[in-house]
Amino acid sequence: MEHKLGRFVREFKKDGATFYVRGLTVGEYADLAEQGVLNLTDRLYVYAAHTGLLGWDNLYVKKGGKKVLVEWEGKSADWLDSKTLSEIGKFIYHDLTVLSEEGVEKFQGFVRFLYWQSDDDNRTKAETYDCRVCLEKGYAPSRPCGKFDLEYRENYGKGEDEEDKEKEEARKKLEEARKMAGRSRDKYSSKRRRPTQIQAIDMTEKRQVADSVVLDNFEYPECPVSWIDEWIQVIGSALYYAEKADQSFFGGGVADQLYRLNRAAKIITSESNKIEREQMDREKKK
Repeated sequence: MEHKLGRFVREFKKDGATFYVRGLTVGEYADLAEQGVLNLTDRLYVYAAHTGLLGWDNLYVKKGGKKVLVEWEGKSADWLDSKTLSEIGKFIYHDLTVLSEEGVEKFQGFVRFLYWQSDDDNRTKAETYDCRVCLEKGYAPSRPCGKFDLEYRENYGKGEDEEDKEKEEARKKLEEARKMAGRSRDKYSSKRRRPTQIQAIDMTEKRQVADSVVLDNFEYPECPVSWIDEWIQVIGSALYYAEKADQSFFGGGVADQLYRLNRAAKIITSESNKIEREQMDREKKK
């Protein structure tokens, strides 16, 4: 199997064998829809496997009680059993052809974050979403993040001496608070009324982490930098700027485009238009 970048060929591994596959194109997906098999799971997966399978390596089949290596050499998916075909087709359809609901939301969130960052009014705040700035300026401990764990974010840039010093200061403040509470009890102990108690504050308590990040009315389950996958950022940027420059990201006609990327392009265009309409409405209200 010849590997070339840009063809979006992926590997699917099963029982020691490696299958080389791709997602379905717009034309292939449309053909499945016309045949009415999109809701017929098993049949759909078999179709997807036959269409998206490009080759394999290290495939062994049992023959006469022995395992025999089967070279690809232009063979077809007919050599595979129905279970293997179904598993390959499921991967081709769900992982390489259609976008999940989360995938759609991430493309929408990508466009929203792109516009939010580009607004001059948000420039200063946008800089804090650079991971290095976020960590160094101390924003990271209170933001939900899928890139760094909480302990790393809380202790970023702290040496052992500084950590010990911080703990000692917290201990002294806690001890002083307890002494104050003790003096209050002694002062009012002769009175019949219940003595006033001063609540001791534990300064070592960890900072509360937000449940989500909300930017321009879009709620991200975590920091958009860590939530939006790198491949979505890369492809999303290319699709967005192609659309703004009125250039085609794809070569040839629509039918030969990968359905997944064609869907992503539509989502980006739609969300971009929606944001611009919202901006125009806000300007009119002003």
